[in-house]
Amino acid sequence: GRLTSALGGDAFAAQHVLLHMLSRVRTRSAMMTVGTFSLNIFGFKHFPAPLLDTVRSLMTRVAKVNMSIEHLNSKRFAPVKDYEMNRLLTGPFQLVDGTYIVCDETVMDKGKLNDNGCKNLRSIQRLGNEQKVMYDFQYHEMEWNVDAPLLIVSDGRSIVKSTVFMPLCAKFPLGQGSDQPSQESAVPEDVLNLVREYLSIARYAPLNIPPSVASQIEQSFVQARMLNSKVTAHNMHLWLCMARLLALSHGETELTTERWEESQKMEQTRRTRVSEVTGTNTLPPAKSP
Repeated sequence: GRLTSALGGDAFAAQHVLLHMLSRVRTRSAMMTVGTFSLNIFGFKHFPAPLLDTVRSLMTRVAKVNMSIEHLNSKRFAPVKDYEMNRLLTGPFQLVDGTYIVCDETVMDKGKLNDNGCKNLRSIQRLGNEQKVMYDFQYHEMEWNVDAPLLIVSDGRSIVKSTVFMPLCAKFPLGQGSDQPSQESAVPEDVLNLVREYLSIARYAPLNIPPSVASQIEQSFVQARMLNSKVTAHNMHLWLCMARLLALSHGETELTTERWEESQKMEQTRRTRVSEVTGTNTLPPAKSP
């Protein structure tokens, strides 16, 4: 309810933000970072401060990243080594695991990115889709694994490719009722503590996939491939990731057929929403750079 209110009454987008808050890196391989899930919600004319306030009230660590042309061109997002001072200069992406990142692309206006700005965009892309940050030692770069879910809010679809993207369908203007008592004061602290505990437990809880459900998932993927040659392993990773997060959000420790089918319906609804707004098909999703 808090997330829905912060998103102008868009419960579907709020559900995706909730699942995004529960996402984390589960395993890594040479081919894929399993569990990575970057989210772009677009349709914001201004940055949704209530959304950031809500996330900050529920998550342990939250970082906001300004994506204006000026900021991208002037700030180094990844850490860089200063050999004159013989120290590593920190950047916004030198993060503690579990940090929730909210990128504000609504402030991006027309302009030209310099070399530093392009590097920052690549850093955002890599962080979102691979959960990796490249530390710049000038003469070489060092890859650093992180676990920090990335949410991008933007006017139009973000210039950064995201795993999942969708337009906002608000039922009332964002910020409406700002003169009323804040959500913070409306919810007792003990209730907020329970929600925080729920988020922490659900994020790190294990999830078992029974052989029967795994077989059904495999069949669904094969059928999808037969119907659409654009379906790839990246689609399968997204579908399985969403199904896993949906089950965990309900406090379940085993993926069921019902949750898998529910997650598939959610994905179809999202693709329909994107198609209605942009007139484009969302398959296949953006791949890592």
